[in-house]
Amino acid sequence: MNNMEPLLKYQDADIHREKLESNLKNTPASKRFAKIRQFLEDQKRILRRMVAAVESRRKTIDDTSARFDLYEKRYKDGYAKFEASSKEDPDDLAKFSQYFDQLTTRIAQERREFAQLVHALEKEESQLSDMRVKIAKAMKEYEELKVTVEKERADAQGNIKAAKTEADALAKGVDPKLMEAYLQVKRNHPLAVVEVVDNKCTGCNMQLPAVVDRKLREQELVECDNCGRILYLAN
Repeated sequence: MNNMEPLLKYQDADIHREKLESNLKNTPASKRFAKIRQFLEDQKRILRRMVAAVESRRKTIDDTSARFDLYEKRYKDGYAKFEASSKEDPDDLAKFSQYFDQLTTRIAQERREFAQLVHALEKEESQLSDMRVKIAKAMKEYEELKVTVEKERADAQGNIKAAKTEADALAKGVDPKLMEAYLQVKRNHPLAVVEVVDNKCTGCNMQLPAVVDRKLREQELVECDNCGRILYLAN
């Protein structure tokens, strides 16, 4: 195919550019940096939920404490009324007794609930404190790695830019229809254009029908029926 050679040159330049970018992303520092960045994002989301939970728990404790104070006040007010009563009417004594029993039960219940809430809050605040320590430690490493990663990027930027410039220049010499087909295949295969050797696609090793050889020699655009890659003959 007359226009296959420019496409092959472009593919080589495109792969070279991708390799440079991939190498930059896969340095030990870059990998660790990405891992810590994800860790921090996850931990900050969890931290926000935990802070909200702690605030909600504190509000519940305040509400429980307010109810506890209310029941204690009712008990004291009731006791004052009892003391002021004649204490001779059996019905009144029975009502006072029932009233105090109910309040005593309620106060004990509120006291237990309050203690449980405080215990849960202390546990949550301890977890919150531990998480903040971990986040602070990770942030320190993140900032240190950021300096290293930025230096690596700066050092590699010249080569990557040159590779991109070369690929862009070569792309201008490729037939637009071929480029469209190349970009379509590239979505599924890093190596989009492959050679036919011994009547086989070297991309997937599929045996090709004889008509493929004829079409390629007639300079037609042919894609492998099995993997979809663009095919070419070396000679």
